[in-house]
Amino acid sequence: MKMIEVEAPAKINLSLEITGIRDDGYHLLKSVMQSISLSDNIRITIADGPAAIRLTANQPEIPLDSRNTCYRAAEHWLEKCGNSYSIMIDIEKHIPSEAGLGGGSADAAAVLSGLNDLAGSPLNDEELLAAAVKTGADVPFCLRGGTALCEGIGEIITSLSPMPIRPLLLLKPDFGLSTPAVFRESDSMKQSFLLEHDQILAAIDSGDWRRLGRVSGNVLEAAAMRIRPELTAYLELMKSFDAEMVMMSGSGTCIYAVYENETTREKAAANISRLLDHNEQLIYTSTK
Repeated sequence: MKMIEVEAPAKINLSLEITGIRDDGYHLLKSVMQSISLSDNIRITIADGPAAIRLTANQPEIPLDSRNTCYRAAEHWLEKCGNSYSIMIDIEKHIPSEAGLGGGSADAAAVLSGLNDLAGSPLNDEELLAAAVKTGADVPFCLRGGTALCEGIGEIITSLSPMPIRPLLLLKPDFGLSTPAVFRESDSMKQSFLLEHDQILAAIDSGDWRRLGRVSGNVLEAAAMRIRPELTAYLELMKSFDAEMVMMSGSGTCIYAVYENETTREKAAANISRLLDHNEQLIYTSTK
């Protein structure tokens, strides 16, 4: 029996646009993604024996079967490695769900890399990436991490120069949004939304967060705000207190703000917290 603990960092989208839809309904994306320090912890144990997968979690609402990305990642890894292992996965969640932070994808990537390490690397990098693609769109990026341009359905990854590390403040409303529902709403809006990714990549190459905040965007913001109009007020609130960049991550509902230093973030957080009325979460984290 062998055991490993793996950190599963969340991600934010520094840009996000839809470039097309495949015949099978999958959306083609172009998005710069960034790892952040907020993370789940995944404990993986393997033993020789009949192939089996068992999950436990610290939150009762987390599914413990094939609905869970960790379960599917383990299935795909077993299928590709061709060996028989009994696998136990314990999920300690800290990343909010339905937030656009890629928590499920991060967990799946941690399972793939952890299983491969425990078993002596039976899969090479290409095979591991193939298992990640089968598991979910953001899993390939989470497997690699850092700062990267992700295209296609997430399987085409170009590593970028790392941005300067910055303190972040995440505002997670007391509601979530289903990713498929946000994409359906975006499709129905028939937006002609194209980002100037050459300008975005230039801002990243120069490490200029304020410039990035001016030239970037997230096509799914409008759709998410059409479903939950409250998000508009949250976005404007986060923009009110000297952030270098503010954007909704992924399909929402989390809105992040990037700050030049921790003092600026502390002042912003104090002001923002006084203006929140419900059960919103303010999460302190940073880019990685």
